Amino acid sequence: MIGSGSFIDGFEDGLIGVAVGDTVDLNLTFPSDYANNPSLAGKEVVFTVTVNYVTPDMTDDNVALATGGSYSTVDEFEEFCRAYLEYYAEYEYQSDLDSAVIEAVISICTVSEVPDFLYNMLYENLTASIESEASYYGLDGDTYFSYFVGMSIAEFVVIMADEYAPEVMIFQAIANAEDLNPTEEEMSEQVEAYMTYYGYETEEEVYENIISRESLEMYLMQTLVADFLADNAVVTETEE
Repeated sequence: MIGSGSFIDGFEDGLIGVAVGDTVDLNLTFPSDYANNPSLAGKEVVFTVTVNYVTPDMTDDNVALATGGSYSTVDEFEEFCRAYLEYYAEYEYQSDLDSAVIEAVISICTVSEVPDFLYNMLYENLTASIESEASYYGLDGDTYFSYFVGMSIAEFVVIMADEYAPEVMIFQAIANAEDLNPTEEEMSEQVEAYMTYYGYETEEEVYENIISRESLEMYLMQTLVADFLADNAVVTETEE
């Protein structure tokens, strides 16, 4: 989109005035500090671009047409966009904060040993998740995963379980120390949410088809601990 500022220098300028249906070659150079793909930094590139359409001016009539009548004026639509962007920015900020805090905590912790039952549970959960995703494409898990990742499910799951298991142990230690293990009420609330979303009538159906009780308990524990760490962290923000 022209004016978005999301492309490298010269890309948007090269499209100004180009008619719909025309194709142009943009001879450009990636920035020397191109963070999206450092291997391209400073290199010359030719983008061949075809202009398929030009978005019409934002008028009340065009807004109503584009949104199917959900918004009838430019002001209404801009207010929706503003509210969405504020919500998304807050979501991104909280997600980045959670990740930074968790990374900081894990970096100062040491796990001497991971119980076999935890490792096995993670292995089984990851395997089941991948195979379920593959089934949507009519493929078996190994075929699907080898195509997209280049390794078998077993190879990938071993790597992920090795990486993830110590993190679970650290979270569990914090949950025990701070009394952050999920209550039966919290467990039931989450199960009811699954029942509503997937159309199941009993908790047993959720535990049989969506998530095991042990996995749900672990998921909620990690969520509670992540929130606790973020709420109690000393945050220093820097400008990039």
